[in-house]
Amino acid sequence: MPGVNIKDPEHIPRNPSVSNLLYDTGYIERYGFGIKMIEEEVRKHPFCSVEFRAGPPQHLR
Repeated sequence: MPGVNIKDPEHIPRNPSVSNLLYDTGYIERYGFGIKMIEEEVRKHPFCSVEFRAGPPQHLR
């Protein structure tokens, strides 16, 4: 989302009702934790890498 800091993501849901429903039903664990979890898992595997970029997709620049 525009304005989100990749290194320190802050959860600001676009639709709080849907966000709360997903959290309450167990589909998401903690807000803003996905990027950190992906980075942790990738560090465990020597042949994997990941890079997150904030901004519009390349084809729209």
